[in-house]
Amino acid sequence: KGKLPKEARLKLLHWWELHSKWPYPSETEKIALAETTGLDQKQINNWFINQRKRHWKP
Repeated sequence: KGKLPKEARLKLLHWWELHSKWPYPSETEKIALAETTGLDQKQINNWFINQRKRHWKP
């Protein structure tokens, strides 16, 4: 089980906090997040799936 780099995680968490009411990034946002974090979109998708499962109360 690989952990994401801390930098990348902080950037994703920052986005998460700004969008905590509806934490579903658009395709465009995912591409931008992939570019700024250096992760690929699959990793971004998985992070959001896990994060919503673990920490989101709609």
